Amino acid sequence: MKLLIYDDDGPSYIAQVEFYTNMHGVFGGVSNSDTFIIYKKGNPTEILDPNGFFSDVILSSSVVNQKLQLTYEITFAKEMEKSNIIIQARDTANNVGILTVSDAWQVIQAPTVVETTETPTGEPTDGSVLGEIKIKSLNVEKPSYIMREEVLFFGTVDGYKFGSVVTIIIRNPSNNFLTLISTFPDKDGYYKTKTVTDSKFKTDGTYTATAFTDDPNRGTQAIFYFSRDAPPPPPVTTSPVQSTQAEQPTEPEPTTTFEPVTPKPKPKPSFVDPQKDPQSYVDRYNSELKYKEWFDKNFPDYTIYEAVGLAEPAKEKVPAWIKNNAEWWSKGQIDDGTFVSGIQFLMTKKIIDIPDLPEQASEKARLSFVDPQKDPQSYIDRYNNEASYKEWFDENYPDYTIDEAVGIPESIPGWIKNNAKWWADGQISEDDFVGGIKWLVEQGIIKV
Repeated sequence: MKLLIYDDDGPSYIAQVEFYTNMHGVFGGVSNSDTFIIYKKGNPTEILDPNGFFSDVILSSSVVNQKLQLTYEITFAKEMEKSNIIIQARDTANNVGILTVSDAWQVIQAPTVVETTETPTGEPTDGSVLGEIKIKSLNVEKPSYIMREEVLFFGTVDGYKFGSVVTIIIRNPSNNFLTLISTFPDKDGYYKTKTVTDSKFKTDGTYTATAFTDDPNRGTQAIFYFSRDAPPPPPVTTSPVQSTQAEQPTEPEPTTTFEPVTPKPKPKPSFVDPQKDPQSYVDRYNSELKYKEWFDKNFPDYTIYEAVGLAEPAKEKVPAWIKNNAEWWSKGQIDDGTFVSGIQFLMTKKIIDIPDLPEQASEKARLSFVDPQKDPQSYIDRYNNEASYKEWFDENYPDYTIDEAVGIPESIPGWIKNNAKWWADGQISEDDFVGGIKWLVEQGIIKV
């Protein structure tokens, strides 16, 4: 659950937010609650749960559109009767705001799996785990899309497990990570979700979507074509990432083979003694400034590794210790602003080295119809709630989002945080994580 809390003097003046529950009926006020979660600025979260309703509570904070956003991730340990929720917020001057939501929620027992007397005949042959759900199919509504179209994905899973998530990773024609989306299958094993071909889609060509539940390496793929000019698309196909079905033999088609051309190694410069350890030259180059200047001046066409005949180690784009930051952020232990500021600082200092960064999005001018004296959020609320206003805006300002029009920076989407968590857990590659950072730079969320 997310709360957006506003204070006239700004989000930094919000000192305490109290979340009360386990109270019932029209007279179920704060005094009737014995279960609460309290946020105090600069202090650990306080939790009172004498009934043992919670098995885990994670509370994180961030600033969104000049409001304090609190995100509550609550896992319940047992059932709870239908209850009101009351939020009390206090600022540094002890002004209090109260929100009451009657009959807000109820916790019921999740469906259980009934065991049978049958004995399993063997382990799965496709690398899956007994009892987990698997992706059976992934489909795309259309074979081809143009800019700002909705791409609808749908398919089926084998089996059903309460709370299981289907995640879809989309990669561009160069097979680089683009974005991810997620959804929940229903009890019949059907799922669907969608994304929009926005500014992330830069290259004309075939995009690949991979749907999976627990392991990105065991999923099902579908392809679709994207182009700004919408050329004739190729057929859409779906296929398991790891197929267990034997293919029928076919006649091989004639192919033309090309011998790879191996570049000739450069001759070693005369100063290199073949009897010495080549690494000693590298160590000296890295530790003695005068030696480095002498080498660079006299052998500009060589790296020190080429000169001594060693393979140059692959350069790490993102230092491994930054995984800790990514993990803390994904768990809500640091907020969005702290994570973005850290990445921005490290990129500025060249500690994070990302070649081929996309062009930085220029900051768009605020549109003339926007009154600087009005709350920018009022325009966004009107856009989201009034269909005629939305149609007017989209027709007259196709190059703007409503956030850009009123001068509010774009918030970090949830898939970026999922990316960070999966990279920290080793489920996706460094390149996939870097793809998310590139997207933040492109959108202007990270300034470099």
